[in-house]
Amino acid sequence: EKIIQQDENITSIDKMMTRGKLNGFKEDSLKDLAIFFSDAGAILNFRDRFELLGEDRLAEKDNVVMKPQWLLKKIAAFIFDGKVHKKKCKALPKEGQYRKLKMLYRNYGILSKKFLVKLLKTYENCTKEEIAFILTIATEMLIMAFLPKLPAKVPKIDVKEVDFYIVPS
Repeated sequence: EKIIQQDENITSIDKMMTRGKLNGFKEDSLKDLAIFFSDAGAILNFRDRFELLGEDRLAEKDNVVMKPQWLLKKIAAFIFDGKVHKKKCKALPKEGQYRKLKMLYRNYGILSKKFLVKLLKTYENCTKEEIAFILTIATEMLIMAFLPKLPAKVPKIDVKEVDFYIVPS
């Protein structure tokens, strides 16, 4: 528990292993604990569990979600049904250019990166590292998909935005 009860939401594999060693655990035990905590759902590592046992160490940059509920809450911040979650819709950024991006999201399920970053940073208090992690996980797990250009049926919006994603809504 000393390994996973930390204030951080995400951490690297190496930091988690170092923390364990500082608390007196041996590397073999740490690998077993990492697999156990992952299987139990106490942490999320998004890797095949057997990679922890293999010869190849996980890269230092590979992240572990220390609080799985944190990740679910952050994803739920931008994937929801506007008709059901009216209160959440009202909380979405709406000042200036975000008003048009909010309309695009609510009416077409198209989310701009700028809008998503604003939402996660301002309303969900995410750090830059956490936002980058959420974007990576959401696209790799096909929670949202990159949209190379806006479909013809979508009205033109006068904002300088390059990255758009389609999300279930």
